Amino acid sequence: MEVQKIKSIEKATPTDIIKKLKTGIPVTDSGSGNVCGLLELSGGLSSAKNKFSSMPNGQVSLAFGSRVLQSKVLFIGGGVGYFSVFESQSSEIISFVPLYLRLKSNFSKKKTSPYILFDAGYSFALTSGYEGGLYSKVGLGVQHNATAKTSIYWGAFTSIQNFTGALTETNNALPYNYYGNSSIVNFGLNIGLQF
Repeated sequence: MEVQKIKSIEKATPTDIIKKLKTGIPVTDSGSGNVCGLLELSGGLSSAKNKFSSMPNGQVSLAFGSRVLQSKVLFIGGGVGYFSVFESQSSEIISFVPLYLRLKSNFSKKKTSPYILFDAGYSFALTSGYEGGLYSKVGLGVQHNATAKTSIYWGAFTSIQNFTGALTETNNALPYNYYGNSSIVNFGLNIGLQF
């Protein structure tokens, strides 16, 4: 054996080695190996009271945080995204930049496990004539650990984006235009990479 080929020597119990091989998840939560990122793509349908119904939406987001907290597979961190609704009636794209805190918990340390996630934050409107508001998202799905540090996950989500903008309400069969508050309710599917 050549000494030059040895990169590092670590102390580990047989139990730690078996746990890491079975789950693909590091057994300790200390050090820089615990920091990870989440890159996620989402898409589905949106509706907003007094604005539109069943319009397509899309979102890309990036979050950074810790992958393990006190030996539990729990991501906790912060993220930023770009969310758009494609409003076909007026050919308008309504866009927001959500800033959020994310919690994502796996139900087990197995190589493939169900997860639940929750985002909470505030979105800033990018489209002229709109103002942002509170943002929240809940998702359920499955995560598969490809390696000790890389995982893919997919599932379904629902989210709510509050906003202020031009709305139309119908009273006595007559449309009434006003500037006010409403919420975009979103449903769809997402896929992500944890790295």
